[in-house]
Amino acid sequence: QLVTRLPLGEGAASRLMQREFELDLEMLQPKNEMVNFFNDLSTSGHIVTVISDTYYLKEHITQILRKVGISGDYRLMVSSETGLRKDNGLVWELIKERVKASGERYIHIGDNVVADVQRAGDCGLQTLHVLNPIDKWRACGFPAVRKSDLPEEDEILKWGKLISRNGRRPWL
Repeated sequence: QLVTRLPLGEGAASRLMQREFELDLEMLQPKNEMVNFFNDLSTSGHIVTVISDTYYLKEHITQILRKVGISGDYRLMVSSETGLRKDNGLVWELIKERVKASGERYIHIGDNVVADVQRAGDCGLQTLHVLNPIDKWRACGFPAVRKSDLPEEDEILKWGKLISRNGRRPWL
């Protein structure tokens, strides 16, 4: 997209894309309860599949999972490579067919009420909704902090750490 919109060459766009990933990776902080839960499931014989709607490549997501402490075995589906997304339900149709063919039990755990819970549930899949930090903030009745869907930098600086800390514990 950068190459088509700005006077950049492919090399410059690639370097910017790599830098964006490096910054994201640097800022990531694990939710230790979720990492431990994931690793416990994986090492106790459950088949765990990570499904990610992202423009990052599979190798990027593997690096992210390693950085946050994912150590067990898992399958990885990344929409940038499969073309199947959670938010439009296409990945859930595939999962539903796989579950039906294999006879395995399946539960999807996610934090997006539409993409992870509603769309998967619409396909008849069992789900567990773990509130993301901003939804948890709202559910606790704390004041609205966004003026729009795209928060301004001053709002992020003012509220970001507090919302993140409030939302860190997934089971509360």
